[in-house]
Amino acid sequence: MFDDDGKPIPAYICPHRKPMKYYALVSEEGVVKSTSFLDEKEKLEKMKKEGDSIEEKEYKGCPYWYKENY
Repeated sequence: MFDDDGKPIPAYICPHRKPMKYYALVSEEGVVKSTSFLDEKEKLEKMKKEGDSIEEKEYKGCPYWYKENY
């Protein structure tokens, strides 16, 4: 694994460890059809059908590391 400058990262950190906000494409029935990072909302806009909505959601982080959030 490398950082943004191309330097080796000394220890791997799971990308799902930290809390984050994201978008979800949700059907009229409340079923999540797809998700995207905040900077990729256009992907969901292209998939959106009549009756669907795009909602901002929050992932609380990995339960192992952020037990107090659950």
